[in-house]
Amino acid sequence: MKIMKRFGAFVLILIMAFLLYYSNRVISEFLNSPYFEVKSVNLIGVLNADIKKMDSVSKKILGKNIFQVNESDYSHFFNDEWVEKVEIIKSYPSKIKLVVYEKKPLFDFNKGGVVYSYLSDDSYLKAKKQESKIIVYGNYWKDNLKKFKSFYDNNYLSKMEKIELMDSYIKMTDGEIIIKAGYDGGSFVKSAERLNNILKRYKKVNYVDLRIKNRIYVDGVRL
Repeated sequence: MKIMKRFGAFVLILIMAFLLYYSNRVISEFLNSPYFEVKSVNLIGVLNADIKKMDSVSKKILGKNIFQVNESDYSHFFNDEWVEKVEIIKSYPSKIKLVVYEKKPLFDFNKGGVVYSYLSDDSYLKAKKQESKIIVYGNYWKDNLKKFKSFYDNNYLSKMEKIELMDSYIKMTDGEIIIKAGYDGGSFVKSAERLNNILKRYKKVNYVDLRIKNRIYVDGVRL
């Protein structure tokens, strides 16, 4: 009786081992089948990074088994000064999204004929754009950009055709009107709010100076 029980247990173990081996083999063959080969890679979020480099990564992933595609294996391919991180999103069985997160520029500026993007950490990177309405001059342009950052998004500035950051002042062009201002953000915002109402009193304006404390100088012809 004991021999029969031991034999039965042995047979049961053999059957379980066989089933486990067979099932693992079937699962392995299924997961490694062409059904899970990557057939499409959608690249998202590339604005300033090297698009050719990003495309080359996409091509490397095509045809790979989707279970074998990991971010760590491709991270070195995304070595670009604009790229903060890349996320690989899998859509089984055969689609992948490559989501590129780039550093976000605050504004673009032109220095010596080359356009750069200014970042929140006061660094700057070469941009793809060929032109920018913000142009910097002088020896103190880096310090002036830091000051300008505090009010660069003011609505009044967005209307300007040209903004020139000089060493000691800002020169703006609005049509035929030349406007000069200082680098004090708080003072600029207050003056800009008042300026629109003041200009309504003139039928022609040639020059505006916002640098005078508590005053706005206007050279023009009143209504």
